[in-house]
Amino acid sequence: MLLTALGALAAGLALAVAVQLQLALRPLDRLRQRLSAVRTGQSTQLQGDFPTSYSR
Repeated sequence: MLLTALGALAAGLALAVAVQLQLALRPLDRLRQRLSAVRTGQSTQLQGDFPTSYSR
C-alpha cells in the first residue's frame, strides 16, 4: 500500500516536472521558430516581444 502510494506520488511529480518544463521552454521555442524564419528569408527581422538579453 505504501509503495503504491509512493509510486503514484513519484509518477505525479514526474508529470508535473514535464509539464513545467514544457511551459517554461515555450518562449525559447517561439524564439527558435522566429530566428529560423529570419535565416530562411521568410522574415527580414526578428518579430516579437523578447527580452533584450536574447539579442545580445
